[in-house]
Amino acid sequence: MTSFYSLNPKISLIGLLLYSCAVVSVTKFGLSTMVAMASLVLLLLLSLSDKPKKLMIQSIGLSSFALIMAVSNVILDRQPISLLNEGLGNKISLNWSGEIRAGWISGGVILLKAWSLLAMMLLLNSLFSFQIICDSARSLGLPQLIATQLLLIYRFGGLLREEASSLNRARQLRSFHSYSWVKSWRSSGLLLGNLLFRSILRSERVHQGMISRGFRERIPQNIVQPMSIYDWGCLSIFAIVLIALRLYL
Repeated sequence: MTSFYSLNPKISLIGLLLYSCAVVSVTKFGLSTMVAMASLVLLLLLSLSDKPKKLMIQSIGLSSFALIMAVSNVILDRQPISLLNEGLGNKISLNWSGEIRAGWISGGVILLKAWSLLAMMLLLNSLFSFQIICDSARSLGLPQLIATQLLLIYRFGGLLREEASSLNRARQLRSFHSYSWVKSWRSSGLLLGNLLFRSILRSERVHQGMISRGFRERIPQNIVQPMSIYDWGCLSIFAIVLIALRLYL
């Protein structure tokens, strides 16, 4: 892990971009390829992260939105296909060469794609601070305006969660945890409106404080070290692994 932290953060961003392109290029029936790529992400989580279980739970929770698309595929795509020729690729021989609906395979591919991409992004965020990631992205050509907006969203997202948590705690204390589902939905709607109003007021105060401290619509960029031969070598190995998984599975 120490050798990984010595890598340039720009290499991690380029590696994430390469992995994203490889995942997007997988066909809807490329189940074997996605299983291999998801296994690569799982290996990176176990070897690089201090809390792999936490990252896995977070990535599974965030990828739950893909479950809707996967279920839609299962319902709509009922065409039977051969597991031997379509589902797991021509490189793998199965003792049971039955048939299954195409929706199950394409739905599984969608879930693996969503989980693997989110897990890679969470892993990158856990290894490097968001400020370093944005500085590296700016050094790679990301516009200054987009980088500043990302940093502000990341910063004030925590403040929004704090406001929402305080409002929810106040509702629970005043209702003594005894309220029906109908009242819960009504109170949640009122809380969202109150949260929007309070967030606007707080954002104005924060903006005035930033201007008084010298903020001029841009955040200073830290110096990012140039990439070394060691960095390019690690990126080349990662790219070769992705190409092998994409072409031979």
